[in-house]
Amino acid sequence: MSILETQAVPCSLEWVAIEPSGRTFRLPGHSQDMMTIDMHALDALNTSISENLGRVSRLGARVVALSRFVAVAFPHLPAGECAAIERAFREQINDAMSMTSDEPVPGFYEEALLAEVNLLLAALKQRSQSLL
Repeated sequence: MSILETQAVPCSLEWVAIEPSGRTFRLPGHSQDMMTIDMHALDALNTSISENLGRVSRLGARVVALSRFVAVAFPHLPAGECAAIERAFREQINDAMSMTSDEPVPGFYEEALLAEVNLLLAALKQRSQSLL
């Protein structure tokens, strides 16, 4: 894929290739004026955007299905089971977070994960206390 990067020279652009892996490199000798469009680069960019949109859509669909399942199942949890569920859930989250400790993850991922986990833990605690 290619994107344009501005240069210090007026009305000049330099092509930078971006592979699907995220690796970038400059394409020497490919300075173009601003009206030139590399159709191969545009096609590659469109393909990448479509693939990423598909991935995000599948992830979004999974989140909706799982969150609806939790919303339906949660009211049926016996109060006496909430503490055991909380312990098991904490263990699973700790396992998941330890898997990402080897590979850095974006801060917004970790923030979002912890926010969702804390909401679920608070709901479990409230449910166990409200039914006593």
